[in-house]
Amino acid sequence: MDSYNQKTESFLKRSLKGYIRFFRGILWLMASVCLVGLTGFLIVYPLWYFASSYKNGYSLTALGFLFLVMVLFLVGRLRASIRLAGGFGLWLKTKFRVFLKRILFIFLAAAALYMVVFLFARGYILVATGAALVYFVVLGAVLAGRRNPV
Repeated sequence: MDSYNQKTESFLKRSLKGYIRFFRGILWLMASVCLVGLTGFLIVYPLWYFASSYKNGYSLTALGFLFLVMVLFLVGRLRASIRLAGGFGLWLKTKFRVFLKRILFIFLAAAALYMVVFLFARGYILVATGAALVYFVVLGAVLAGRRNPV
């Protein structure tokens, strides 16, 4: 009889541990959902309010962040290229022209894309569609002709 009580007690302990693990998982899930909802509310609501109340400021801020991300990306690529070349002096001699060409290409591609979006936004649908078609064909041809795409 004594081993029967131990088996029953062991079974009840394992069952209780199983339920504790199950409810702990449910609590973690609920806490995660609440955290995601709270984070979304804390980020989305101020952005929505800022965008609806201060349209020009929001646009400038968004463009500023986009510009900052592009600059940080380019600085990172530049640092990696300098390190790979063996120093700034060697990089200037060997890779500087390639870097300038890539920067010019990115700038021109972004400016042309901005023009296409601007035409669409102003309502020149037919002109914008033609410009978009030309843009994507030329961009594809330029990227296909490169050995190392941007």
